[in-house]
Amino acid sequence: MIKALANPYLFSILTLIFLVPIVGCQNDEGKTILIKGNVDNTSATVQALVNGQVVDSDDTDSNGNYRVMVSNNAERVELRFMTNTFNVGRVIPLTPDSEVIFDVSIEPEVITINNWQVIQERLKLSGNDTITFDGPEADFSINGSGKDCIRLKGSSVLDISARNITVVDCGDGLITEGSTSLTFDAVENVNITARTNGIRSSNDSSVFISSDNGIIISSNTANGIRSTGTSEVILDPQVTCTIFGSTNAISEGSNAFIDPDGCVLING
Repeated sequence: MIKALANPYLFSILTLIFLVPIVGCQNDEGKTILIKGNVDNTSATVQALVNGQVVDSDDTDSNGNYRVMVSNNAERVELRFMTNTFNVGRVIPLTPDSEVIFDVSIEPEVITINNWQVIQERLKLSGNDTITFDGPEADFSINGSGKDCIRLKGSSVLDISARNITVVDCGDGLITEGSTSLTFDAVENVNITARTNGIRSSNDSSVFISSDNGIIISSNTANGIRSTGTSEVILDPQVTCTIFGSTNAISEGSNAFIDPDGCVLING
């Protein structure tokens, strides 16, 4: 049996010691999004502005590289590139728990994007969570390292528009449950590779994937697309589309709906 502490002050100190790390683990306010890149034709000061306020700045080094940080809950940031003779800015969308690479060339009134990458951590949305990313010049990517890459629950919404969308090395690639909605819209290609299901939809959730070029969905051990309940998965490729499943390319429950729109279906 544990005896009660005789000294109430000692008890209070021990209580604080144990409570502090618990509070810290529940607080995400300190998380940030790293934005880094290169200005390839001139030296500049790079400012990051959120809601019109400068939150960070950096001078390019001798190779033109810069790094700035913004809050993890910022949905947009203006990157302003300032030289001795001119300054230009560009507003770009952000997603939480990501890292951004933004390489540019600048001149008066013009920013030329040389390379824009969003390296996204695995996403888990629930309740009424909504994430929207609209960056048709960006390459958006998630590497799951064997774990589920994207999971939506409740009535959450994920809407990603990008040049290329790459979701690779996942457990399950995309999981949608409840009344969730997931949309991928790529200017060029969508590539989803998973160890189990490429896409797994259930309940009355919906998945819509479109591409002006190609779509590839593949599963190493299960289904390319697996839909149950009254969920639906609709694909809209403009040029090419391949769905591979080690078990089945598509597996459709009695009330579910999958529209592969002419994709080549390959069963393992």
